[in-house]
Amino acid sequence: MLHKKLVVYLLSFILLLFSQSVFAVEEHAKLWTSYEISGGIFNGSKVRFYLQPQLRFIDNEYKFEQAVVHAGLGYKIAKPLTFYIGNSGVISKQSSGDFVDEYRIWQQLNWEIIKGSHFNVKSRTRLEQRKQEATPQWANRLREKLTFVFPVHPISIIVSDELFFNLNHPLWVSECSLSQNRGFIGFGVPLAKHTSIEIGYLNQYQFNKTDSMSNIVNIGLVTQLP
Repeated sequence: MLHKKLVVYLLSFILLLFSQSVFAVEEHAKLWTSYEISGGIFNGSKVRFYLQPQLRFIDNEYKFEQAVVHAGLGYKIAKPLTFYIGNSGVISKQSSGDFVDEYRIWQQLNWEIIKGSHFNVKSRTRLEQRKQEATPQWANRLREKLTFVFPVHPISIIVSDELFFNLNHPLWVSECSLSQNRGFIGFGVPLAKHTSIEIGYLNQYQFNKTDSMSNIVNIGLVTQLP
């Protein structure tokens, strides 16, 4: 019964990705790259670290879209639960050619909901406090990401969806409470004992006065240490 529900979810998810393009007003092609490393401060320690630099490119005249660095420290509360606090630095190039700097503080809960031989289900809940360099107002945002992993030796099929909710609306933030949705489908290939590469298609739909949709090739190197 659970397998049938997962199949229905995946089919609905894929249909949602394609249906969004019908309503999108502005469309872009992008390339996102990242390297994520996480693990215990010491081997097997409950105190955890997390680091993820990213580079993002877009199909406009500037090509460069964003550089992002996430860094955090966490504590493994229980076997399936880890709580993190961290900060992020973001440099974005606007369509006007201007650079915008953004600073974020965040709190995050990682939950391994199901971990089995046939599939894994993971949740990531992140609360962000965001500030742009040129504005005094802070923006609060909630992000919820649900990930399904299906091991198919020697690779894994990965499907995820992440929703972004604006909790307040300073001048530099969209008036929409649901600000964006990111849906991903791809695969992971192990490269070494603790390292794998994840490659796939990411659909980013942003809600604003003029909605936009981006078709993204997403490539990430992931190292998970004990």
